[in-house]
Amino acid sequence: MCFRFKKKKAIKVTNNKYFLGEQVNFKYRGEIRPGFVYSMKQDELGKVIYQIQIGGECPAIINDVQEEDIVYVRKRY
Repeated sequence: MCFRFKKKKAIKVTNNKYFLGEQVNFKYRGEIRPGFVYSMKQDELGKVIYQIQIGGECPAIINDVQEEDIVYVRKRY
């Protein structure tokens, strides 16, 4: 039996300040943590919500980080 899976359509995100792979600092549980933008999506109201990857050797992904919670963007050299 051969199963066919449908590809998910890519959702276009507009009005985003930060891009994939960008290194940012964000507020999480009362602390400021460094991380990388892993993915992004838009909710029903049009707000951009980010998934941010933290950690090095054993990374974790923090879901549903609002754009207001990102406080600083580290510049690329």
